[in-house]
Amino acid sequence: MSVAWKVGDRLEHTSFGEGQVTHVFGSGERVSISVDFEEMGPKILDPQRAPISPVAAVIDDADPVRRPDGQFRWRGALFSTREEMLLAKALMDQGAMGVASNSSMLLQRSSKLHRKPDLLVFHHVDERLVFGIAEVDGSSHEGRWADDQERHRELQAAGFLCIRHYTAEEVFQDPVGTAKDFLSFLEKFHPTGQRTSLLRT
Repeated sequence: MSVAWKVGDRLEHTSFGEGQVTHVFGSGERVSISVDFEEMGPKILDPQRAPISPVAAVIDDADPVRRPDGQFRWRGALFSTREEMLLAKALMDQGAMGVASNSSMLLQRSSKLHRKPDLLVFHHVDERLVFGIAEVDGSSHEGRWADDQERHRELQAAGFLCIRHYTAEEVFQDPVGTAKDFLSFLEKFHPTGQRTSLLRT
């Protein structure tokens, strides 16, 4: 496949995974591209020979792109469920500084967290960077109340005190309203304040 690569294009390499084009060198048949791969870091490739293909951009698409492995993709990030992706998009649209999804989050091997949070959200409030966790509880959570409580305590013990739970149904029905609720929750949260009940019922 002959592609006119440009800076910012996303691609997938059969061995290196996904990455983004950071530089294009040369022209015509004598082109090389520098790609910053998510897992492997920067590499310089000959696009005529490298086993690469473009990754479709879905930044403005509200519908998730489902991969063969069952995960959903938006803005290059992977999400375990459609509802997590919809909430991440709504959070970004409502002004969150950043969202890290469960599937795209890296933890140190020494981390005491055995289960990653669904969404780690960063938000700028009054010259402070605040962060919290948005959990999307779907059908896989049915009958797992005790397990979810243990996970909640594990997250708090690791320093994540600002945690809010939503059902997958409420996120699907109103992702924007859910995002507004979560960002309002973050804005009211004060890292040095009293520890309060953080579970939403």
